[in-house]
Amino acid sequence: MLNKRNLCIFYFFFLFFSLLTGCSSNKIKDTTNDSSILGDLDNSSSEKSSEIPEAYPLIKDISYSNKQSSSQNNNYQVYRRPLSNTWEYLFQGFRLGNHMANPRVRKVANEYTQKSQILSSMTRRSIPYLYMITNEVRRRGMPAEVALLPFIESGFKPKAYSRSGAAGLWQFMPATGKDYGLPQNRQFDARLDPFAATQAALNYLQKLNRQFHGDWLLTFAAYNAGEGTVSRAITRFKRRHPGQRATFWSIDLPVETQRYVPKLLAFKDVVLRPEHYGIRLPYIPNQPHLVQVHVNKPINLRLAATQAGLSQHTLVNLNPNFLQGVTSPHQSKRVIVPRSYMAQVSDVIRRLPPAYASKQVSHRVRYRAKKKMDLTQIAKVNRASRINLPILQRHKAS
Repeated sequence: MLNKRNLCIFYFFFLFFSLLTGCSSNKIKDTTNDSSILGDLDNSSSEKSSEIPEAYPLIKDISYSNKQSSSQNNNYQVYRRPLSNTWEYLFQGFRLGNHMANPRVRKVANEYTQKSQILSSMTRRSIPYLYMITNEVRRRGMPAEVALLPFIESGFKPKAYSRSGAAGLWQFMPATGKDYGLPQNRQFDARLDPFAATQAALNYLQKLNRQFHGDWLLTFAAYNAGEGTVSRAITRFKRRHPGQRATFWSIDLPVETQRYVPKLLAFKDVVLRPEHYGIRLPYIPNQPHLVQVHVNKPINLRLAATQAGLSQHTLVNLNPNFLQGVTSPHQSKRVIVPRSYMAQVSDVIRRLPPAYASKQVSHRVRYRAKKKMDLTQIAKVNRASRINLPILQRHKAS
């Protein structure tokens, strides 16, 4: 009886220890598999070397990464948090550091604190264009500060003209515009096309940046004053200070240019700390606001807008490059429309018959009159057959 009892107890303990051994071996096996999987991921992915801070967006996009992977077999994509608006997308790409300790930048920033209404107006005007510009700047791998230039150049007014004859968001002079593929005539001015002018401006800025060996502050100075002016200033500095590096802050530049770059750097602080300047940044969805629609015939933009359910001025304001409000396929086969109305405008363009601009072309001409010239003499010099005397008299003093 005792032997049988002992045998049962022995058999029970044998089964118990067998089960423990089996569980233990399974646990070790699972742990080994987990380590192997993690190890494979670590070895085949180089994301470790280009870790993205938490503030960056978790979108499925690696095309804007500054650091390129060294692995030839890296097929992994970075998932980032979705951006809520274009301002965040812009802030991500800032690369030129904080210059608010510089007294010249601080001086301009202090002036900005007294101009909250102007700053608010500029940021509102940027709504249709800021995503398009920011996206193209970042696609090219340029610092996002470049996208702030239209604030400084034109206050984001696509139809802006300067006293010197510069025009558009990026304020191209006539000759420079033509050099960079922006034709101008009595019916058409490509400098006023936000899309074409943005491409041309970024091409020009990249060329300047190569010329000045990657120094973006000198690049911005050259965009304002011309590369010749900046190059000569650098030459003078090196002649006076052999062996020293010429920077924007050390070279002698025109007064306007000395303020131009600090204005840009101070405006960066405005958009980063809007509450300090008494403004609120408008919400701009992080997606295209505008699209380009193909047009192969002259179309009256006011008529097209009203038939598509838009205000009659919408398409004219978005396409100021067509100076008479009528498209010119010989100059451009694109028309800019709000993204949400793309289908409606495309359908209207397809249905509308060709329209033709008036032969009496209204074209803006700037002419500096000599002393004691009367309006008749000015008209003769400019080959004007009809003169609006009240308008000329209003501008006579200027």
